[in-house]
Amino acid sequence: MAGYFLLLLWIIAAWFLSRAVVFNGQKLLIQSYESCERRFAILASIGVILFTGLRHFTVGPDSDAYASYFENLHNGIWLNGYDRFEKGFYYLSRFISKFTGSYTVYFLIIALIVMLGYFVYLYTASRSFFWTIFLYITIGPFVFQLTGLRQAIAMALCAAGLKFVKDKKFIPFLLLVLLASQFHISALIFFPFYFVARVNPSIKSVLLFAIGMVVVLYANEAILNLANKILGSDKGYEEVSGGWVNFVTYGGVVLASLTSFAKMYSTDGAYTYKLLDDTRKYNVISFNLTLLAFLTYFLRYWFRMAERGSKFFMIGAIVLLANYLSSIEDKRTRIVVKMAVVVLAIGLFVYRQTREGSQYIYHFFWQLAEW
Repeated sequence: MAGYFLLLLWIIAAWFLSRAVVFNGQKLLIQSYESCERRFAILASIGVILFTGLRHFTVGPDSDAYASYFENLHNGIWLNGYDRFEKGFYYLSRFISKFTGSYTVYFLIIALIVMLGYFVYLYTASRSFFWTIFLYITIGPFVFQLTGLRQAIAMALCAAGLKFVKDKKFIPFLLLVLLASQFHISALIFFPFYFVARVNPSIKSVLLFAIGMVVVLYANEAILNLANKILGSDKGYEEVSGGWVNFVTYGGVVLASLTSFAKMYSTDGAYTYKLLDDTRKYNVISFNLTLLAFLTYFLRYWFRMAERGSKFFMIGAIVLLANYLSSIEDKRTRIVVKMAVVVLAIGLFVYRQTREGSQYIYHFFWQLAEW
């Protein structure tokens, strides 16, 4: 657990470093907010990349399998079972293996690709990158990318495609989702989002969401069969308990953001998506992402694979919550809410890590013996 807090300390240190005043002779230079945010975002992202890439292969349930896969590719060994990996991931791994046999370099390159993909969305959509990256680490997809390399790349590519969603550029979005599916086929679940992403949050959209929940409740087996057909799998019907942490998290973000949108309606009246500035456009997109994360996660109570699908949409909850925290006008209320979010987010992070046992105990690659 200490390793993860080291990363959080780096994020805090990067924030202070990015806001350090600059002395030019006798003149005191105060950097602009945009300059500080850009510098902090770069420093924080570098920290995430290094922390993710420099881990030992025992960190994460699947990391050792990916490290072994890469080493075998480097040595020209092909084992049964590797053909289940999508072609995009195979060719990327094969290309890297031509230059090095180090799984650490392999992990670093993948961490760089993943962070670059997320950065496109997180930096442009958030009002405060500090809160965005903090939530990304504590309740977001960060821990998952320590183990699910293929899907982490696919999720990051889909997140990068949200810029095309905002700008209503369907073809580039489609191509990026198709590219993502070459790293993990489940990325195809992201394709329909383009058609609902810009629906303005309203009572009508929430009611439609509620209807969707009912459909999921009564048609889960049919949805399972359709998913198996698309993914070419044979997953059976299963009831799964637990998972309440993510369910409550998504639900809480939806309720919190609804108050923000309700205030927007009461002050500005009804609005149209195309008339919004970029920040509010991303808020609308992030809100709809969160609704879909909530809905697809609901499916996991019958179909465990649906939890994987919800991860493509969960990034919206991170940005939405971060922007909500920055939008609270009353200073005292803002401080209290932020403190509560910090305590809850760290508490949920610790709970998840302790529940997973030794699988996510962090070690740098030099701290433990090799194979």
